[in-house]
Amino acid sequence: MASGWDDASPAYTAVFAMHHGALGHTLEVPENNEESTKALYYSTAAATSYVMNNKEKLFVNQLEIYKRGVHNVDDHAVDQYLVNAKNDRIGRPRQGMQNFFPEYYVLPIDKNLQKNPLEAYRMIEYFLRNGVQVERSTEAVSIDGKIYPEGSFVVNMHQALRGIANLVLYDGVDVSDYESVAGEIVQNFPKLRGFDSYAIRKPLAFTSKTMPVTSVSVPATTMPGHTDNVLIGNTNNDAIQAVNHLLAAGKKVTMLTSRGEGHEIGDFVVSYVDLYPLASKYVLDVSAFGNYKPDGKELRRSTVAALGEAAFVLEDMGFDVTSDQVKADVLVNTFDFSDMVEKGKPYIAYGYMGMMNIQDLIPGFSYKGLGWQRYEGVFLADVNQDNVITGPYDEQEHFYTVSGTYITSVPKSAKVLATFGKQDHFYKSGWWPGHDAAKGQIMAFTYKENNKNVTVFSNDLTNAAHSQHQYRLLANSIFNSVSETQDSGSNVAFNDLKSVESWAGDEIRQLAGQGILQGTGGNRFEPLKPVTRAEFTTMIVKGFNLTNPQAESPFTDVLTSSWFYPYISAAVESKLVNGLGNGRFEPKRAITREEMAQITANALKLTQHPSIDSIDESFSKFTDKDTIAPYARKAVAWLTQKGILQGVTLTTFGPKEIANRAQAAVIIHRMMQFKTEPA
Repeated sequence: MASGWDDASPAYTAVFAMHHGALGHTLEVPENNEESTKALYYSTAAATSYVMNNKEKLFVNQLEIYKRGVHNVDDHAVDQYLVNAKNDRIGRPRQGMQNFFPEYYVLPIDKNLQKNPLEAYRMIEYFLRNGVQVERSTEAVSIDGKIYPEGSFVVNMHQALRGIANLVLYDGVDVSDYESVAGEIVQNFPKLRGFDSYAIRKPLAFTSKTMPVTSVSVPATTMPGHTDNVLIGNTNNDAIQAVNHLLAAGKKVTMLTSRGEGHEIGDFVVSYVDLYPLASKYVLDVSAFGNYKPDGKELRRSTVAALGEAAFVLEDMGFDVTSDQVKADVLVNTFDFSDMVEKGKPYIAYGYMGMMNIQDLIPGFSYKGLGWQRYEGVFLADVNQDNVITGPYDEQEHFYTVSGTYITSVPKSAKVLATFGKQDHFYKSGWWPGHDAAKGQIMAFTYKENNKNVTVFSNDLTNAAHSQHQYRLLANSIFNSVSETQDSGSNVAFNDLKSVESWAGDEIRQLAGQGILQGTGGNRFEPLKPVTRAEFTTMIVKGFNLTNPQAESPFTDVLTSSWFYPYISAAVESKLVNGLGNGRFEPKRAITREEMAQITANALKLTQHPSIDSIDESFSKFTDKDTIAPYARKAVAWLTQKGILQGVTLTTFGPKEIANRAQAAVIIHRMMQFKTEPA
C-alpha cells in the first residue's frame, strides 16, 4: 500500500511494477543474519542475470502492456489467472461490463460533485508525479443526466499508464473467501482519502473538450468579505491544522453544536482578523458568519498522549503530542491509563487494540474481533449527524478498518456515533472473512458517566497514514473531549426571544442549558418556527433520558443515517410514538398540537398513571373540542387537566394547528416538573 502520497511502498513493488510491464517482486528474508544476506544477494544477482539475458523479450512485453493501455484493451486472456479460494476461474470483476476499464475517470472540483477538492488536487499531483496523463475539461459535459462542470480533471484511460490510475481509483475486490492474505490489499484512494471520483464508460465523451495538464496548483483560500466572523467548514484535514494553528496562537475557536443555513454541526467559527494572516497556509472551505455569537463549544489547546503511528498523525495535524500520559489532557490508545480515566481524563480508543484497552473500563460494553491479523476492508457506515464528532461527515460514508472489529453492546447512556451499514453489500473491498457479522453493528460511540469520558471507534483510524479520510474523526474526538460548552446552565443567550419572552423565555433558556433543545445558529432560537415531528420527539427523548443505542426504527422514512434516527428509535422502543401507516413516520413534517399531546402523554405514562375525572369536563371550555382526533382525546384531556397543555385562546384548543418551537419548549418544561412525581 502506498504510504502517504509516496509513489510506492516496498511491500507492493509487484503491484506497481506490473503497470509498466516490469518484472517486479519483493524479497523478504526470515532473519537478519548472514544466510539471509546471502539469499538477498543471490536473488538480486539472479534477477539481474535474467534481465540481461532476456532484455529484448522483456522490452517487447513492456511495449505490449503500454499498447493495451493506449487502446484501453481489456485482455480477457488474463481471466484464467484470476481465481477464487476454491481455484475457480472468476476473472476480472467487470460487473456486467464488457471492458473492466472505464473510458475515463473524472475528478470534479465543483462543490456540487466534490466533497473534498483538496484531496482531489492531491490525487492529480500524484498522477502527474507518476507519469499518468491528466486533462482538464474546457466546457461542461453532460453524461447520463449528470453535468460535469468546466474545469473538472479528466483521466483518459486510453493511455500507456492507465493501469496505475485504475489501481488507485477503482473500488477494489472482496477476496474474503481466501484463508489468508499477506498484508493489506486495499488501495481505493477516493474512499481512504475522502474525495469523489466518477468512472465514465461513454466512449469519446470528452473528445475535443479538454486540454492537457502538465502541472497543478492547489487554489489558495479566498477569504470572504464584510464579516466579523468566518465559518471554516470541517471538510478536510487542513481545517484541523488551521484550527490547531489558531489555538496555539491563543486565538478563540468555536466548534458549532447546532446546524443552520450554510453550516453543519462540527464546523468552526473564528474571527476574521485572527484567520486572515494564516489563511494562505491552508486550503479551507470558508464563508462569512457575520457578527453573530456562535452556539457551540469553545475549543482550547490541549496536549495529547499518543505513541507510534497515532503520534505521527496527530503531530502532522498540529496537535501537541507527548508520550507522558500524566502531562497530557487526553489519551489516545495508550496503556496503563485506567486510574487517570477513572479520575476524568478523556480517553480515545480505536481498532482492536483500543477495544482491548477499554474492555473492562465501561460496564455493558462488549465487542467482537478476530485478533491481530490484518482483517481489512472498506465498508459503508451510517453516521450520526447530531454530534460534533461525526456531524461534518455525510449521513452515509465509506470508512476503513484493518482489524475486523465491531461493537456488540454499549451502556444505555452511551451515544452511538456510527454503525456499520445494514445493506447486503455494505462491505466494498478487502480481506475480512466473516464481515457479514458486522452488518448493522455499532462502529463508534461516546460514553460520559461516573466521571469517565471515553470515545470509542471499532475501526482503525490511522493505518499506514493512508486512511486520511478518518483523521477528522480522531481530531474531532479530541476537540470534543477537552472543550468547554459556551453559555452553559440557564445563561444560554438567544437574541430573538423578545416576541415570546413573557411566556416562554425562561423555559427556552433552561432547556437549552440542559441540552434538551438547541438554537438554530448565531444566538438565534427562532421561537415561532414550526417544530417537526422529529424535533419534538428528540426533545422528549432527551428530556426523559430515554436514549437507547440498541433501539431500531421500523419506519421506512427514518433512515439509519439521519440525525434523528436514534431518537425516534428510542421513542419507538419506549412506546412514545406510532407511525402514520404504510411504514411512515413523516419526521420532517411540522407536528400538530394533538400529535404533540399524544407523544407527551405517552412519555408521562412512564412515571405517571392517567387519571381523568371527565373528558367532557376537561373539554368544556373548548368550542373546537369535536375536531380533536379520537386517538388524542384522552391525552389532550389528561394534559389539560394537569395544566401541561392550554388552549391557543381561552375558548379554542386548535388540535390541527401547527406547534412552534416556543410552544414545544413550554410544554416540555412543564412536563419535566411531573416526570418524577408519583401519580
